[in-house]
Amino acid sequence: MVRLCWPGCHSRRARRRIPVLITLAALTFAPVCLFGAGWLGVPGFLDGAILLLYSGAVSWCCFAVLVLLTGAIATGQHPGVLGTAYFVGSTLLSGLSVYGLTRLNDMVLSLRAAREGLAVLAVEQERLRFARDLHDLLGFSLSTIVLRGELTARLVRDDPGRAYQEVDAILGVARQALTDVRQVARSYRHLSLSEELSAARSVLGCAGIEVEVRGAAAAEGLSAPVSTVLGTVLREGTTNILRHSAVRWCLIEVRREGTSGVLTLVNDGVPERGTSSGCAGGTGLGNLAARVAAIGGTLGAGILPGHRFRLEAEVPLAPAPGVAGPVGTAAGRDARDH
Repeated sequence: MVRLCWPGCHSRRARRRIPVLITLAALTFAPVCLFGAGWLGVPGFLDGAILLLYSGAVSWCCFAVLVLLTGAIATGQHPGVLGTAYFVGSTLLSGLSVYGLTRLNDMVLSLRAAREGLAVLAVEQERLRFARDLHDLLGFSLSTIVLRGELTARLVRDDPGRAYQEVDAILGVARQALTDVRQVARSYRHLSLSEELSAARSVLGCAGIEVEVRGAAAAEGLSAPVSTVLGTVLREGTTNILRHSAVRWCLIEVRREGTSGVLTLVNDGVPERGTSSGCAGGTGLGNLAARVAAIGGTLGAGILPGHRFRLEAEVPLAPAPGVAGPVGTAAGRDARDH
């Protein structure tokens, strides 16, 4: 019985239930022949075992039958009305106590396991958040540094003054990236979509890409989660464009459609059999999809006719409190740093 009631022994209880019950029944009722009514306080443990080994209506029916059987045996022993009531009540309360205390121990163990699982899940989510933010941060920053570094190398002889300006800009990006990396581990930062539009236009312009920006006014006044998510999409899309020297034109459009905000990036230079603008096989689209879905939005990407690639994110302008989780990134910076 001790083994049966030991906390966390669900698997052991399920095995060989019938032999266990037969043994307990024999140990419960056989001594009645020797000790008489004095042994009728024991059936409560058998009642509790029935509730532990079986579930549903069957177990409670057997429980009631055993209580009535105890009352019938007590009546046959002639202990009187009070004696019979005592044995029936003892069997009832003992069975419920055994079942309740054992189930309480099991619930405590389950709760402890659930807490440990939640702790592991929280650590895993924080690790994914850190990896995602670090990807978003360094992807754009390093692409900007490489691009401006190549431009500086070309300007050193022909235009030293402009080269000095580019070096100063590179240092600004590097310093800001270092600061942001330090902040990734301790907090979330919000992005400004308006600033990201200016930064994207500046960086793509340095790469010799013709940039067309539409609806810049629609980027003003957005809530922090919406601005951060759309800014992250723009940042990742810009990073992917910078990876491809074949891109010569890019369209960035921000618009509001009813209760939704939409950001669209379209660029040319996509190979005929390409699948994406630098996102295939990487974590870019996966990260973006997770961020957009976190505030109830959708992300779409695909190739358009004329070897163009389109990346579009649509998010609600007012995310529901229960849907919008902590959305942020440590990749924010002023446009002047670019």
